[in-house]
Amino acid sequence: MCAVDELRGRYELGQFLHRVRYDAMEDIPFDAFEGLGRIFGMHPSALRRCARVTEVFTADEFEAVLALRDARGLVVTWSHFEMLALVRGREARLRLANQIVAERLSVRDLAARIRRNRKRSAA
Repeated sequence: MCAVDELRGRYELGQFLHRVRYDAMEDIPFDAFEGLGRIFGMHPSALRRCARVTEVFTADEFEAVLALRDARGLVVTWSHFEMLALVRGREARLRLANQIVAERLSVRDLAARIRRNRKRSAA
């Protein structure tokens, strides 16, 4: 499976989890993410992050970021998507996504940049 297919698979999983999280909460036990975590072999917090990405990124925005490639042809990683999901505003996320590929930012570097931007916005 190529990286793009894996990212799309996680996005689709996130869409399913979003529905579990919000659309059917009265029909599903409170600890649904615990049980789903055992089924998928993932920690419940990782499942919640998958859901969060799909809550923040529309399918079109997700595909726009997924289409970006760095000089070596590599795509933005899922961990980058998780960090970008913490950023408010489509334009801000797309600007940061372009910086990720142009500057080959690590997730740690992206997190630091997001923190700096928040501090500037708060000042």
